[in-house]
Amino acid sequence: SAFLANMSHEIRTPLNAILGFTHLLQCAAIDKSQQLEMLRKVSSAAQHLLSLINNILDLSKIEAGKVVLEPVDFRLKLLVDQVFIQVGEKAAAKGLCLLQEIDPALPRSLHGDPLRLRQVLLNFTSNAVKFTEQGSIVIRVVVVENTTADLRVRFEVSDTGVGIASELQTRIFEAFEQADSSTTRQYGGTGLGLAISQRLVQMMGGEMGVNSQMGAGSTFWFSVRLGKSHQTMIPRLEMLQRLDETTGHAHIPDAKHILRHHYSGTRLLLVEDNAVNQEVALALLERVGFAVDLAVNGAEAVERVKETSYALILMDVQMPVM
Repeated sequence: SAFLANMSHEIRTPLNAILGFTHLLQCAAIDKSQQLEMLRKVSSAAQHLLSLINNILDLSKIEAGKVVLEPVDFRLKLLVDQVFIQVGEKAAAKGLCLLQEIDPALPRSLHGDPLRLRQVLLNFTSNAVKFTEQGSIVIRVVVVENTTADLRVRFEVSDTGVGIASELQTRIFEAFEQADSSTTRQYGGTGLGLAISQRLVQMMGGEMGVNSQMGAGSTFWFSVRLGKSHQTMIPRLEMLQRLDETTGHAHIPDAKHILRHHYSGTRLLLVEDNAVNQEVALALLERVGFAVDLAVNGAEAVERVKETSYALILMDVQMPVM
């Protein structure tokens, strides 16, 4: 099928970069700065490949009907803040201004699936950051319709980026489609994010679309029905909101420093049957000061635990010999 052909091509492209650069690193006489640049490109290709595989699995699960919505009460402001936190570093690196406009008519808490709402909103916002070199990105959330039982809420992400030609605007919601082939070369991406987002929005009974003009930016939007929360307050979300407001601009110490300071010498058990994964995990854990014992299967792990008390056990849920 066309999907499998595209998938094969998209997987082979980053794999080719990974194999090519690792071959050069092994064989060529190159200086340290070139080595570091090649390693950076290997890491980037690997991250792209992982993102692609995750998206393919997501799309496959959605199309097989194995994704189930999990509606709960959630705080809309917190959801938008979380999206901005996730894209904040990349936006700051490009000097972009992130803004949010939330309709005051919206209640503080709503009822829906915050995980899937955030997934769609994050996809729109990540794309906006990717395709915008200067200016701003705005998330708007407005009430379109208000009934006694629920609300129709419209989410918009507007940017001042490159824009999309009108004849291409319907194609970008198809799997593995981007505006043109140069888009992948210049900006990266898999062309699956919008296809996944569209299917999730359809699952939520909503619709989505785009308004765009070349050179003037784009506005991607979706609208869904969300229930009204019957709780006057949500204690855990209230606590998270206060924590987020308190720590949002705080200095966060380096994770390795924290681990070395508090857990140096702490004994843990690593259960891993793959030799390469063993080597990587051991190096990372020992680097921050953990004392690591290794088991290669479930039975060996059980024997180790009988002999030694561990502060932590790291293992695969599909470990052989259980």
